[in-house]
Amino acid sequence: MIGKLLGHNNIDTTSRYAHVARDSIKASSAQVADSIGADVLDRRAGEAARGGRRENGPNRRFDAC
Repeated sequence: MIGKLLGHNNIDTTSRYAHVARDSIKASSAQVADSIGADVLDRRAGEAARGGRRENGPNRRFDAC
């Protein structure tokens, strides 16, 4: 069905592009994970610099573990 919507006459064409899409999703999710990890490490480093105290400013709706 997806192949027909995309104008593909052959299922092999659709599966080839599906593979490319999976690779793109994996790469994107890895970038997001790296970004989140960096933010968590930065926050923990800031807490350590303040003697373990957390900031509860307007952008801190909850305390992370």
